[in-house]
Order: sequence, then structure tokens, then C-alpha cells
Amino acid sequence: LSIDELFGMWVSQRLSTVSGAVPGGMGVGAAFAKVLSSLPTERRQRFELVLSRVMVGATPPVGALKTIGPIDPDIYTACEKAFLNGNALRLTYVDRNGNRTERVVAPHGLLVTAPLWYLLTFDDLRKAARTFRLDRIVAASVDPVLKFEPRDPRELFAQIAQHVGEVRE
Repeated sequence: LSIDELFGMWVSQRLSTVSGAVPGGMGVGAAFAKVLSSLPTERRQRFELVLSRVMVGATPPVGALKTIGPIDPDIYTACEKAFLNGNALRLTYVDRNGNRTERVVAPHGLLVTAPLWYLLTFDDLRKAARTFRLDRIVAASVDPVLKFEPRDPRELFAQIAQHVGEVRE
């Protein structure tokens, strides 16, 4: 299995655990643990470093869901590749007020509070941590040249450490 396939399995398993939507969710978790333990040590450790940068939280309040839109699969794929491979991401973002901006960011983390997904980034131009809701990204591409060293997003976003809905294993 590739890292992105493992990542997809893990996120699905974590979301089913958080939502309680799958009664046999504990069986899925046990199966995933077996898959993870079967990986060569170096590959498993690399994957665990990726997972340490992902937070899965409980469903957000109803008010936060009023403006949610669909996540374009191609945009999700670009964000995932940049996140997994340590590449900068070029994106076009439309904020809650309808303002459109072009950004080049380092995607250090992911916060999933299904159905909302947030990319936790560092924006070099603004020299600051920024959060982008995936459903508000209207274009995204991986920059094949610009690389970054992934950091724990909790270091960039102090408020994430206190995120009430964060689920830890």
C-alpha cells in the first residue's frame, strides 16, 4: 500500500470511530493496526510522523456547517500530496467574505472535524500560520520545487492544543 492509501484508510477509520457511525469500528481499528505493524520499520515510522500532524475532532457545531460546500477531489489530492511529501502548495482561496487570494503555503497539518476539513499551513509571504478550509480552496497545485520541513502543527497553532474535539489514540 502507498502512503496515501494508508492515510485514506487511517482517516476513514478515525472518522468512523469519532462519529460512532460504524458499530464495528473497533474491528476496523484492530485491522488497521495489523496493517501498520506489517510495514517495514522505516516506512511505518515515516507514516506515524505524518499521522502525528493530523488531528481528528468531533463534529463541529451546527452553526459552522451553514456555509459548507463540497471539496473538489482534485484539490483534495493536491493538498494531500503536498502535505505527505513536504512540498509547498500553490492555492487560490476564497474566504468567508468572498475575498479571493493567491497563496503559496507549507501544509504542516490537517484538522478534520467532519464534514469540515482544515489545512494548517505556514504562509511565508505573511510570515504567519494560516488555516484554510478545504471547501473554500478553488484551485490548488503542488509546487515540485519548493520543499519544507514538516513541523507539528500544534507548534504553529497554540489553539489547536486546546481544541476540545481533538481525539487522541
